[in-house]
Amino acid sequence: MRGRNGGLRLAKQTSSLTIGEVVQAMESDFALVACLPDARGEQCSCVITPQCRLRNALEAGRDAFFAELDKHTIGEVAQPRALLIALLGLGKVIPIVPAVPVVPVSASGGSAVPLV
Repeated sequence: MRGRNGGLRLAKQTSSLTIGEVVQAMESDFALVACLPDARGEQCSCVITPQCRLRNALEAGRDAFFAELDKHTIGEVAQPRALLIALLGLGKVIPIVPAVPVVPVSASGGSAVPLV
């Protein structure tokens, strides 16, 4: 998979992992606002907490997001495999061949000379 800052490769047996599992393993924090607990369980206090209705809506939205991602596996979204490999440029590496043919070095120790 390619992430937003690079990528990683998953072992073949991980095709049964859900997208939700992968996202949660790759990201460290899903606190959408400061009053929600972060990855360490810490949260900031907020002056409107006693009357806030946004926090519950954001928590429900986050939970629904992961519930949907957990319905889909890596194996499902990695299809059609051949087309995705081609689109992502993950196919076989093509060796670089010089554009100009080169005459092999002679036994007398001379250097290679391009044929032009």
